[in-house]
Amino acid sequence: MTTRVQVEGTTADLPTRAFSLAGPFVRAPSPISNGRWAPGQENWLFFSVGTAAPAGEPHYEIKTTTDSLSSLQILPAQTGWVELRVARNGELFTLLHKPEGAEDWEVVEQLIRPDLPYVLNVGVTAYADWPTLLAGYPDFNAYNTQGAPENNADMIARIDYIDLRRPSVGRLPIFNIDAPDLNEAITTRRAELFADVTEGM
Repeated sequence: MTTRVQVEGTTADLPTRAFSLAGPFVRAPSPISNGRWAPGQENWLFFSVGTAAPAGEPHYEIKTTTDSLSSLQILPAQTGWVELRVARNGELFTLLHKPEGAEDWEVVEQLIRPDLPYVLNVGVTAYADWPTLLAGYPDFNAYNTQGAPENNADMIARIDYIDLRRPSVGRLPIFNIDAPDLNEAITTRRAELFADVTEGM
């Protein structure tokens, strides 16, 4: 999944409220409806851009959640348009970015999620102004039925496109691997994963 994203504040290059970001979102499908939801059953990951903490600085947020327990990374990013890509190869999810003006894709992180099923939901997430919600955390029912207690959000997220393609690659990881006997296979896989045009769909 590849998407081109830009996140701004309403009056500045970046939002002024902490944890205001948007980007690709991947999750395990859930049969749970609104009336039957229960905590502890969420399985997903996302790769978003905007501002995390401190607010007003450009960040990526990478979050991986298993049975509703999350771990996150906050990494330096840039302002302006950026292409974000999540490429799945079995249990391996490779996150790549290509900022506006860059010629090549760059690996940002890889996540290993053997628990996620073959069929997944994919889309885009956008969220803003965590400090306002923090006052009532973790009242999930209130968030989902009443919304935020105040309207302090300061974010404009633009999504230019979402592109879904099926990469035709093997099952070898490409990041942080030193295996001379596999160099040719790794080089081939890297070229296919970074390509803008891939086979199949």
